[in-house]
Amino acid sequence: SPLRGGRLAQKSQGFVPRVLPVAVGGRVEFPNLDPIYHNVFSLSRAKTFNLGRFPRGESRAVKLDKAGIVKVFCDIHSHMAATVVVFNHPWFTVPDADGDFDLGELPAGNLQITAWHERLGATEASGEKQHP
Repeated sequence: SPLRGGRLAQKSQGFVPRVLPVAVGGRVEFPNLDPIYHNVFSLSRAKTFNLGRFPRGESRAVKLDKAGIVKVFCDIHSHMAATVVVFNHPWFTVPDADGDFDLGELPAGNLQITAWHERLGATEASGEKQHP
């Protein structure tokens, strides 16, 4: 099932996880787990927002209503960065530590699969899924 939302924690002066997939309409929480103030903002085409500065123990959230890549930063700590990938379909996942993944039940027909990496970008492959 698609991730209708998620969580990008601010921890050890970084975002955890660094990459988060969500479906269009998903809400992403940004809890501050550090003993210092953080800020969360994005100037991305898919979503521009600034949640302001907030202390440890507080959380702010944003709803992502458009598909695309949303780069997230902290205006206090320039080294902090994360990416939210917002999909307009339910067929996405994150591979496990071994690189294995499962997309669940896919429809029959010509399919294209895209692997996306924060530094390498997108790689695509296509094929046909037969009816069972």
